[in-house]
Amino acid sequence: MKKLLATLSLAACAAFTASAATVNLANVTADTTLNNGDVAYGTLSRSVKISIATGATVTISNATINIGGDSTTKWAGLTCNGYATIILEGNNTVYGPYQYPAIYVSPGARLTIKGGGSLEATGGDQAAGIGGGNFNARLNTTSILSDGNCGHIFIEGGDITAFGGAHAAGIGSGQSYSCGNIVISGGTVKATAGSSAAGIGASSAGSCGSITITGGNVTATGVDYGPGIGAYDSFRCGIVYIGEGIKMVRAVRNIKCSPRLLLGENLIQNDSTKNGVSVSTITSRVVNLADITANTVIEDDRIITGTLGGNYKISIADGATVTLRDATINGVNSESCKWAGITCIGNATIILEGGNTVTGFHEDYPGIYVPVGKTLTIKGDGSLNASGSLSNSGYRWAPGIGGGCYIDCGNIRIEGGTIKAAGGFNAANIGGGSGANCGDITITKGVTGMVLIQPTNGYRTIGGGYGGTVGTVTVGGVVGEISQNPYVYAPNRVNLASKTSDYTAADGDVMYGETTHTVTVPAGANVMINGIEVMGEHDVVIDLGDVNADTTIADGTVVTGTLSANVKVSIADGATVTLRDATINGVNDQSYEWAGITCEGDATIKLEGSNTVKGFHENYPGIYVPANKTLTINGSGVLNASSNGYAPGIGGAYYLSCGNIRIEGGKINAKGGRFSAGIGGGAYGDCGDITITEGATSVTAEKGAAGDFSIGRGNDDRSCGTVTIGGVVGEISQSPYTYYGILPAPAFAADGKAATTEFVKGANGTWTLTTFAEMSNDALGSGVADGQIKVYAAPTVEGLNNASPMTSGVTVKGKKSAVMTTIEVTPPGNPPTQFFKVKFGE
Repeated sequence: MKKLLATLSLAACAAFTASAATVNLANVTADTTLNNGDVAYGTLSRSVKISIATGATVTISNATINIGGDSTTKWAGLTCNGYATIILEGNNTVYGPYQYPAIYVSPGARLTIKGGGSLEATGGDQAAGIGGGNFNARLNTTSILSDGNCGHIFIEGGDITAFGGAHAAGIGSGQSYSCGNIVISGGTVKATAGSSAAGIGASSAGSCGSITITGGNVTATGVDYGPGIGAYDSFRCGIVYIGEGIKMVRAVRNIKCSPRLLLGENLIQNDSTKNGVSVSTITSRVVNLADITANTVIEDDRIITGTLGGNYKISIADGATVTLRDATINGVNSESCKWAGITCIGNATIILEGGNTVTGFHEDYPGIYVPVGKTLTIKGDGSLNASGSLSNSGYRWAPGIGGGCYIDCGNIRIEGGTIKAAGGFNAANIGGGSGANCGDITITKGVTGMVLIQPTNGYRTIGGGYGGTVGTVTVGGVVGEISQNPYVYAPNRVNLASKTSDYTAADGDVMYGETTHTVTVPAGANVMINGIEVMGEHDVVIDLGDVNADTTIADGTVVTGTLSANVKVSIADGATVTLRDATINGVNDQSYEWAGITCEGDATIKLEGSNTVKGFHENYPGIYVPANKTLTINGSGVLNASSNGYAPGIGGAYYLSCGNIRIEGGKINAKGGRFSAGIGGGAYGDCGDITITEGATSVTAEKGAAGDFSIGRGNDDRSCGTVTIGGVVGEISQSPYTYYGILPAPAFAADGKAATTEFVKGANGTWTLTTFAEMSNDALGSGVADGQIKVYAAPTVEGLNNASPMTSGVTVKGKKSAVMTTIEVTPPGNPPTQFFKVKFGE
């Protein structure tokens, strides 16, 4: 064991003394090792062994390696005994003999393939194209460098085609043996199993580590129940991670892995069957309009986002369902652009998320065009503002949604969202254009928001255009065209302006307009108020832009908008209020002696969106908590709180003590003024208990000049209750200071076989790695020096490839064996890094 460790250590640190050479493989007559910088070319057809020295980077350029051989040949076409890099130039071909791969990566080693050339690697019977083989039994040895297991494979570039032999993976393990991790970050990769194995991953009865694909164009084909990516038996494969931004991953016979498949947020997996074989194709769903430089047809299940920067025609494929997510298409009226903002080629479904705007490009075309005999369905919870393009004279001639000027349209069905539609002269707002016919128009009671028709000079609000016909118009179950302009439709719609007294809403109400009366939403009800969803016992949403006098916010109120008046905003005793994209930027003035928000007693603030609160007078905080009372902050939004002089962001005031502060959620940024804490006591003020739980996303506090604590008491030896942050007791003097609440456990990967890891978070923010399992060499452990256990950290999985070992924050707690090595790691960074790998024996 100790001898092996010494060998590994020497290999990792060895210096190359041989000068680089150009090797013509046709002239090689004996076993040869390629050293760092060597270039190999030509054709090798003799049964000799070609190896790559440990740590070497070599280039193969228009090379062919076909050593032939029979059951007595005991090596691969190309052997990597340690860490090695192959750079591809030109066209290259490598074959493996019986039970040996074309390119063999020994256990614990790592092969990186990159460059602009191509490589075709074909494994022998029971061996992978790139990876491991099945030769241990034939050699009758258990030497770590002489069995069928293989190390790690990294592909960063090149055009690579890999074929496995019978019962072996294209890239991965040979029959009944294992391989390490496989990482593909670039290039074009096509991997096909021989039989009963994965294209990329594990062989028949074999296993593999994690498989990570973060770039390139990947096609993997499994054979005889073997998956395209993963393992014949899913529990013999580590995590398969497919990151964002890849071109395509196509897995014939799908993906099979354990414990899970991780897809980037913006990816989709489509399962289909072709010639009786199931296929998983994973491609990017997101289409950013800002990246479009030509007329584009959007395919099924895509997400359209961003702002279109040019005059391009955007179409939706026939039968496609697409999502509009904060998308903007502002067509500019031009005779060169005779098309709608969005053109449906056939039947289409649009799902609305966020706020979307679509305007036609020519005055004769609508915002969204629906072809004759086809149906457009609109659903979702977002909004859509659709209109035809204005002509040079200021007129539109087409609807917001439907047909065009003398251009007939199909059927329109609206099942969800908030729709605003502006039509043109002699045209409907939704439906037919001037002189054109239209199919059926249906707006269901399931609309989640409202259908609002803005005042226009259109012929109909919802229906046919002038001189045209329309099918059946059904709005909320009522048949008939709509001519009222402006017009608002919503299930259970309520015009608040018509209310002469207080109103109690019913579940499903969609309210619009303004009222000076109180609107009560009963518990359990779900309603919309001017496009904003309100649940529970909420009063009317208060827009701070409409507040012009001192105001006390009642329980259940949603506060939004920007306060423009210099007035005092308070929260009633015992009330729970929601801050939703609210801004109170207090102006320091002796006439305004109050905080940005004043709690009159116990209060709870729920955060949604991004909120900013600054005190008005220099002696008052952003949010004031009175003595012996408690403010609780939760939710998922952001709060930026600060004072204008001598008070905290959240807490007390100048010479004025504060109560208790409890932060259970959200992202908090609190900045104190002179002599004050960021959260807690003000200048010369005491403070109650301060508790920050792990439910908070993050809490950042900065003390003011001459302040003593960022979280805790004010200055001048004032007192403070108990400060508890993530279960740890004690005031915080560090400034600025950031606490991160619940974070996902770090993603660790062992640089050996699949690592099974278990983590425990310590009170001091460290993560303790308590177990390893299935390391490539179970003997590693007690004989490994601490310095030979390296931990690498990066903010992304891809970054681990170029990361340097951590020089601090790593403590080896015990080394009984490879499966009982304990490592304590303090994640670096702000926020803490979440991706790690561990290497033994370096």
